Amino acid sequence: DVYARYSTDGGLAWSPVLRVNDANNPLNPDQAPIPFRVDGRASRIGEYFGIDLFGGTAYVAWNGNTAPNVANSQQVFFDAIPIKGSLAIFGDDTGVRDDTITLRSIAGNPGFMEVIVNGQRQYAGLWSALTEVTIAAVGGRDTINIEDAWASCPVTVNGGDGNDVINVSPQAMNLDKVKGRLTINGNTGSDALNIYDLNNPVSYLLPSLTYSVFGSNVSRAYGFPGARFPLYVSINYTTIDDLVLHTSDFADLVQVHSTSARTTVNGNAGNDVFQVSPADRNLDNIRGNLWVFGHNGDDTAFLYDQSNPYSDPALSRLYTVTSSAVGRFYRMPGTNWPSYASVSYDSLTSLELRAGAGADVLDVPSTAASTSVRINAGAGDDAGRAHAVVEH
Repeated sequence: DVYARYSTDGGLAWSPVLRVNDANNPLNPDQAPIPFRVDGRASRIGEYFGIDLFGGTAYVAWNGNTAPNVANSQQVFFDAIPIKGSLAIFGDDTGVRDDTITLRSIAGNPGFMEVIVNGQRQYAGLWSALTEVTIAAVGGRDTINIEDAWASCPVTVNGGDGNDVINVSPQAMNLDKVKGRLTINGNTGSDALNIYDLNNPVSYLLPSLTYSVFGSNVSRAYGFPGARFPLYVSINYTTIDDLVLHTSDFADLVQVHSTSARTTVNGNAGNDVFQVSPADRNLDNIRGNLWVFGHNGDDTAFLYDQSNPYSDPALSRLYTVTSSAVGRFYRMPGTNWPSYASVSYDSLTSLELRAGAGADVLDVPSTAASTSVRINAGAGDDAGRAHAVVEH
């Protein structure tokens, strides 16, 4: 067999020994084709060994003496050995401030990854060699594309001080390919995060079609052949100004629990269901305006506010429903002025609002002709004017 060690400190310390050749492809010196000893055993082996290092990966070649179904049993074998370490990529390092940085697997060789900066490959190596990847865009109006990420390799993107755009799976449009923990920090400037999943392969049945959106995270399940339990794509984000989620072309369930940025959900094809604050049932959690677009299909939205805490005693009980939006006021802790939680909508077949349990005022000046609107006013003494079905 062929074994190797590696050192990352100039030879002061060495890794544990690891076998390079596969278990089913042993190197047996006693099977050398040219014996040089009188007893027939080999006395010269391994005269053609080669090694090179690039991108945190050692590439090793050696001549073996076992080659099934090959007339000449002297063959050159090859392997790549990952050398564990982290990778940091910086923008602006060539003097260009408006960078385009792409992290992806190498086409035709998905075990290897590459980083492309402004059209030039800056790094290539084994995914398994990386403990983490950090992309720091630094200054300028940068575009960062995350096409792939391995489950064992967390990826962090720091946008820097410009107005940046971060795209997740913009080409494949399949979040199954972004398996690692992904963290997006917009930093300063006006930053946008676009998440594409139109080609969702539904690798774990219905959980793969359930999207969870929070003010700091977007996730959905995925699986692989034979998996008993789902795994999860998880995209964490901070200091993002605009978040856009493009869901699949199937019948999706999108649960928007909270928002911190201007958030847009595009349902695309399929009969989609959108649920706003389904767990907490409190629209105070919608702190970045929310847009819900059903697009094609028979799409329905439910807005849950039964646990309305009436954080602004006078204004939080006033609900306004129009042909394009639903909203009410709320007050954030420690502030003197109210804010407005707004859910805009388009291309919906139906919309249902479940209001708070107190004495609410329901103002429905108009509704869209193509959208059936139903309001469950709760148990309080409610009043208002409506162009919709109101239930108590």
